[in-house]
Amino acid sequence: MRHDRAHYLPAACRAGGRGHGRGRLQHKARKLYVELQKEQATAKQLEIEWGQLQLEQGTWSTHARIERIATRELNLRLPVAGRIEVVQPSREGGRP
Repeated sequence: MRHDRAHYLPAACRAGGRGHGRGRLQHKARKLYVELQKEQATAKQLEIEWGQLQLEQGTWSTHARIERIATRELNLRLPVAGRIEVVQPSREGGRP
């Protein structure tokens, strides 16, 4: 009988060891998945910020381009402050 017990003990240890290893792998997989989700959230936020910066750059480049064309090609200059007049739209004709 002693021989039979000795045979089962190492088998039981091996089976327990496999289960423990699987638990460690599952824990590591969960940990890596959480890390992946954080990185994906960061990537999404950076993508949003990149889009906003591209819009801003487009706005600034448009104004700069118009001003450059107006001054270089059309020889237009900004008027001095005393020559600027603000005109209010009339309320006649159905337009505000």
